[in-house]
Amino acid sequence: GRTPTPRSHTSNHSPKSPPQNSKSKHFTAPSTTITTPTSSTAVFIVSDTCYPTATDFNTNKGATRIDSAHSSQRAANNRAKKIIYENSGGCTVDIDKIIEEMKQGLYTGIGIGGKEERDGGCYARKCEVEGKILDEDSEDEGGEDMCDGDKDREGDVDM
Repeated sequence: GRTPTPRSHTSNHSPKSPPQNSKSKHFTAPSTTITTPTSSTAVFIVSDTCYPTATDFNTNKGATRIDSAHSSQRAANNRAKKIIYENSGGCTVDIDKIIEEMKQGLYTGIGIGGKEERDGGCYARKCEVEGKILDEDSEDEGGEDMCDGDKDREGDVDM
């Protein structure tokens, strides 16, 4: 008959342990915010610029078109290289006169020797890769949701 009493005593301890569990839940919340900086990602943008005349090329006045965006630097470099050597899209250059360079691992291909605009072509073409860092703040949904969640949690703590 007396053995249930110690058990009821231990069952009194178990209601005290869930508040500790809920505190540990609050500690897991900041650890999720610590992992969010990985959501700032780099995007590699491939641009294709056509310079109709030599003057345009020398004054860097060309018609630039964003071709594509890639999450990997290698894919973007390959795409830029493909465009300059594919030599299509109304802006053709002399493939033997393509100058390639890498700046901080990003590809730039400049082709010259094309026909000038009056001959129905273009004088030069530049395909290059630019790296852009996207912060989590600039993302439409992810960043804001995280902030709202943190504010809610702070409200819970204040109560």
